Parts: sequence; structure tokens; C-alpha cells
Amino acid sequence: MNDNTLPVKLPIPSNITKEELNELDIESLEVPVTLIDDQTSREEIATVAERLSGYPVLGLDTETKPSFEKGVVHKVATLQLSSMEESVVVRLSKFGKKMPLRPFRKIIESPAIVKTGVGISDDARALLTDMKWKPAGILELNDLTEREGIEVSSLSKIYAVLFGKRISKGQRLSDWEKDTLTETQIHYAALDAWAGIRIFGVLEHQFDPSLLRNNFAPLTQPGKSKKKRQPNNTHNNKSKDVGASPTKTKKE
Repeated sequence: MNDNTLPVKLPIPSNITKEELNELDIESLEVPVTLIDDQTSREEIATVAERLSGYPVLGLDTETKPSFEKGVVHKVATLQLSSMEESVVVRLSKFGKKMPLRPFRKIIESPAIVKTGVGISDDARALLTDMKWKPAGILELNDLTEREGIEVSSLSKIYAVLFGKRISKGQRLSDWEKDTLTETQIHYAALDAWAGIRIFGVLEHQFDPSLLRNNFAPLTQPGKSKKKRQPNNTHNNKSKDVGASPTKTKKE
């Protein structure tokens, strides 16, 4: 275990209150971020993916544009993959039908590379549903925290328990399909994936290959859901209802 994975104190606390969480300093990303979009060359895409493929375990997360219209669910907009040394944000929504992302698909579909995160089954199912990728080697971090006796289950609280820092969730409901992401959005997205790999570093002793998942069902089954998934880069008007709430995601 290196310095990047050491918790603030041992033994690891099992819980943290909302009040205690709010008193913590906000975490900042300590590794460089690589942004992949439609301006990135195929050569660079291949190089970045090859670099990530050299790690046995990666933190994984996704972001989706929130919907303020009842029955509308947007497609996954970004994919984040992180090692201890680098976090990569892939803007899936910028590629449309031009998909030079096979190197990243190979990472997602490889059972030999563990991808881990909190609520990661939702991310895997979104990639299956929207990208037609077939995720494998997927590890839910809550399976490790339960073995460790940690009672909290959200990413922000698990991270706070282990590292004594708070992950800001202010960008969770921002527009992930906008033409240019802000630096704050990029930092937020990259940090969530990096947090996942850091958590794994602390709890790696609880890992068992039997915890890995290699098969997922799509988010929506034909004929069983009335929700309409919107294509990326489709900007619908928000609901006219003043009190409309966005479709909630797993991010907390």
C-alpha cells in the first residue's frame, strides 16, 4: 500500500454522520487528467488506452446529463477511468456514430482488468445499453466495505471514512453533453474515478475474484419500460413544471 492509499487513521471508522462529513475539507485531485473527445487523434486514444491497460485495477465512473422531463432518460455522456497516477475522462457524447473508441471498449470488456467503483453496476448497464459494450471484470466497492465492517455505502461517505476528506458533489446535476465541459466538471468527473481506485487500494485485502461480475442486463428492456432514452447531443427543453426534479442517479 503506497502513500496514495493510506487512510488518515487506523482503525478505520465504520460510520460518519452528515454533520461530520460537512465539516471535512474538500478533496482535490492529485493526479493529471487526460480529456478524450472528438478532437483527440486516434493515435492518442490508442496511446492513452494502452497506458491504462497496463494496470490490473482501474477506478470507473460515468456521468449522464440529468433529465428534467418525465419519462426521458439521456444516454451516458462520459466515461471515466483512473489509475493511481492518471485519470482519463472520455466524452462519449462527442463521438456520435464515429466511434474510434475500440481501445477503451477493450478495457471495459476485458475480464483481466478489474474496474471498480460505487454503484458500478449502473455504470456497466449504461455502457451496455447505450454503447453496446459488454462490461466484464466489474467490482462493486460496497462488497469490500461490507467485508471491512464499514457501514456507509455512498462514495462520498466511504471516501470520508477512509481519507478524512469530502468529495464535492456540486457538479453531479450539470449538463454533461454541453459543447465544452468546464474545468470544474472535468475535475469532478475525474475525481470520482480516482476516488474509486484509492478506496480499492485501502481495501484490496478484502478482494476476492468471486466478487467480480461479467454479465449485466440492459437498463431498459423492450416492452417493459415507457422511458425514452435520448440520443447524445439532443438538447430537449426542460419540463415546464416549475417544481420538476431531475432524474436521479446513483451519484451521492
